[in-house]
Amino acid sequence: VSRTNGPQAYRTLLCAGKEAAARGESLVVFPQGTVLGIETKFTGGAFRAAQHLNMPILPLILTGASSVWDYPFSTKLHFGRTIHMEVLAPVPALRAVALANQVESEMKDRALAATPGPRRYVPERDGWWDDYRFDIDPRFPDLKEHVDQHREEARRFVGRKS
Repeated sequence: VSRTNGPQAYRTLLCAGKEAAARGESLVVFPQGTVLGIETKFTGGAFRAAQHLNMPILPLILTGASSVWDYPFSTKLHFGRTIHMEVLAPVPALRAVALANQVESEMKDRALAATPGPRRYVPERDGWWDDYRFDIDPRFPDLKEHVDQHREEARRFVGRKS
């Protein structure tokens, strides 16, 4: 599901979710919506979809995968690397939206404490992704300020070119 399709993306997610549930399958959704790093803020779509579809959420924390795949845009894989996986208690569907911030906080706390640790977003290394919508979690104020500063400078630059 491409988030760039706006409201249509959410409708596609709900249709896919209904079909998966009818087949007795699970639906996998990445609430951060990006592979940039742990600092990105979760979007609410996964939690709203769980509640709408009456499907519980099984939070899964994976760290260390960034050492396996040379991100971004590489086909090179490194074998023999360690990945940490932790499964948290299920979140009831009817409480998914109400518990979204708590789930995000717990997942990030556990990921930051894990070995190997999570992927960290470094704009100078990973790119600024100016054409892609994402928010930095306020829990990472230095990075949030850095990204906000870049975005403001980019807006001013675009304004001067017009």
